[in-house]
Amino acid sequence: MQRLQQALGYAFRDPSHLRLALTHPSTKLPDNQRLEFLGDAVLEFCVSDMLYQKYPDLHEGELTARRAALVCEPPVIADTPLELPLTAPQPAKPGMYKGV
Repeated sequence: MQRLQQALGYAFRDPSHLRLALTHPSTKLPDNQRLEFLGDAVLEFCVSDMLYQKYPDLHEGELTARRAALVCEPPVIADTPLELPLTAPQPAKPGMYKGV
């Protein structure tokens, strides 16, 4: 974790939070899935509010489609290799970014 913090140029007050954030559920170790669930809900709410304010003439279905395109689609960064001096990133697991 120290190498990652150095590469990021940021020192976490509690490095255990960084380890938790980076732990994939397949490891069977404690992970951040519950916080991710909450974070996804907050992100969806914020994007919903932004779309609602920006597009007052759109109907619910159109707003929902735009929100899904912004929140539910795989991020472009998922296909971008990290430029950090760490071990090679592991490939994404099938279905990892399908919003399940």
